[in-house]
Amino acid sequence: MQFGGNIGIVRDPRVSLEHSFSVGKGATNWMSPTGFANTGSPLDPANVGLAEPGSVITYDYPVLGLMGLVSDIVGNYNYDKQLNVLPAGTPVKRNYGLEWYEFYGQDSWRVKSNLTVTFGLRWSLFPPPWEVNGFQASPAVNLGQQFNQTVKNMDQGIGYDSVRFSILSREDRPTTDPGGTTLRSRISRRASPSPTRPAPRGAG
Repeated sequence: MQFGGNIGIVRDPRVSLEHSFSVGKGATNWMSPTGFANTGSPLDPANVGLAEPGSVITYDYPVLGLMGLVSDIVGNYNYDKQLNVLPAGTPVKRNYGLEWYEFYGQDSWRVKSNLTVTFGLRWSLFPPPWEVNGFQASPAVNLGQQFNQTVKNMDQGIGYDSVRFSILSREDRPTTDPGGTTLRSRISRRASPSPTRPAPRGAG
């Protein structure tokens, strides 16, 4: 009888500044009227007797820069687990985890001198990745069940419910989803009409 296993534990700590700052830029597409040249706006060069530029961009963007106009601002805000806003420029730290577990057992039975049967069983668990420190929002419902219910509602002409999310604590990491667990068996035989001509067979 043989027993074995395969256990994997991975931690992937990361630090990012990608969304730690707000972004401001001058873009005439957010202004009314859009842009300056060829619009009849007060800054249109035609209003002071000048020819319209061949390229609107080559006129509008320098004007934006000279006047210091910021027409588009995107605010990025990060929160801690108590929903407090972190100061601008604070790095976002995350630690992602991934684990998997496999165990197996197998045995061989020599039925005859020229026939050996091997059989075994393997159990595997592959949980989805998660954020180790609890910075993770996950669906509050089983998405497979939600999809099936949505299909039933569609067939009846009924709308669908929105998917609710909840914040997972460190203890609530997803490890028990049946979709990530498998149990597999295998049996094989090795027979030969003579000791010098083996003929293996297997199935699993």
